[in-house]
Amino acid sequence: MSTINHDRPVLKVIDDLKKLRNAQVATGAEVAKSKTRRKHHERDAIHSEAVICLEHLLKHGNINVVAKFLSQEKCQKHEIWLRAWFSKYGPLKFKSDGEISYSRKAGAPFSTAKEEPFWELAPPKPRQAFNFLEELTTLVDKADRRRLRPTPGDKIDLEALSKIRDILQNP
Repeated sequence: MSTINHDRPVLKVIDDLKKLRNAQVATGAEVAKSKTRRKHHERDAIHSEAVICLEHLLKHGNINVVAKFLSQEKCQKHEIWLRAWFSKYGPLKFKSDGEISYSRKAGAPFSTAKEEPFWELAPPKPRQAFNFLEELTTLVDKADRRRLRPTPGDKIDLEALSKIRDILQNP
């Protein structure tokens, strides 16, 4: 049977903690229990791994580590926030097809990346479909309103506005 080596730093901390609690119980002092389970332990673990990946990326320029990290199952439900976090703090660009590319543009400082977890970033807004006719109609309506109540410096070409309005009414 093997013996436990109590010289290891982790075991020294545990032994010291037990001695402290036993001393507090013996003196009648109230024991301050540490929280063994944190509410968001999974998110904290993911953030720690993301910081390690970012550090590796900044040191070696290897984007494969980030790609492999993001492909893990535990990162799937946080992928939008993680991509935004890596884009902000790392020299990365994420394309719409899921491809990751290295950018020469530096991100925010690494020290702030450690302090700001990915879940505190606002997720990027999804892109809206562009409808040219709706946008043009909105612009013409805005020009009509500004024509009726102009502000100093407005330049509205009434002839062009009427031609565009005719085109919109008779496509």
